[in-house]
Amino acid sequence: MAKSLRIAAWNSNGLHNHVQEISLFLTTNKIDILLISESHSTEQTVINVPCYTIYYAHHRDGTAHAGSDIIMGTTLKQFVLEPYITNKIQSTIIKITTMPRTITIAAIYSLPKHVISSEEYEDFLLHLGPHFLVACDWNVKHTAWESGLTTPKGRNLLHVIQHNNLNYLSTGEPTYWPADLKKTPDLLDFAVTNGVSGIHIQLRTRVRPQSSHHHLKH
Repeated sequence: MAKSLRIAAWNSNGLHNHVQEISLFLTTNKIDILLISESHSTEQTVINVPCYTIYYAHHRDGTAHAGSDIIMGTTLKQFVLEPYITNKIQSTIIKITTMPRTITIAAIYSLPKHVISSEEYEDFLLHLGPHFLVACDWNVKHTAWESGLTTPKGRNLLHVIQHNNLNYLSTGEPTYWPADLKKTPDLLDFAVTNGVSGIHIQLRTRVRPQSSHHHLKH
């Protein structure tokens, strides 16, 4: 029987300041793969986590903002792919070999200020291949995955998901807590998958203020 794979997704708001916390989280929860959004990593970022390999997708302007990273256990059979980087989307992409297939695992961060068309979402998602799971902070709202409202970007992304027979996975719980306590928390972090419907996936949320962990266990 294949070993279950534990995947977590976390908006770090700056990876470098949370290395010790992340190391403890990975060890305590026996996480195989940690998908990180808003990592703020650059070409100069060097982070070490024992028994894990770190892959980066920096923002193309070279400054410490946005970005996504993947922290992956060294025991997994893994192949790093070229990251998908535009001004609007930064995605770190890895292929792993599991039973019964090879799956692409990707972390995504998308800046909230940008308008993203259906064509742009489709270009990114089809880039990932026939079997994939991509998760983290999309900064996209739609009531379909239980955000509090629907935005134009949310309609565009859902159109691409439905048109290409993809699936979305959401805990239905808030993943974003505004600094202004008068504003309502909302759901911005979720997963989109393709060709992995035969794999059993369990979702749960582990939440602290200013941080959210989505565990995708299959």
